[in-house]
Amino acid sequence: MDRSQVSVLVIMNATGTRKAHLLFIGSAAKPHCFKKKTGLELGLWYFHNKKVWMAGEIFAQAMEDLDEEFQ
Repeated sequence: MDRSQVSVLVIMNATGTRKAHLLFIGSAAKPHCFKKKTGLELGLWYFHNKKVWMAGEIFAQAMEDLDEEFQ
């Protein structure tokens, strides 16, 4: 049985007028579906870890990138 997982985080402001990239966490470092492109080239943030779980360092990196983008 295939037990593949992915976690997705959607970030936007309270009014919904400013939306950020989707943040995906998968288990593969380079998924086949990306076809040799990076997550940013596809318009999303992509991180990977073995358990497909939101880790503190992933969240911190996403918040730093978001802070730079919104300034």
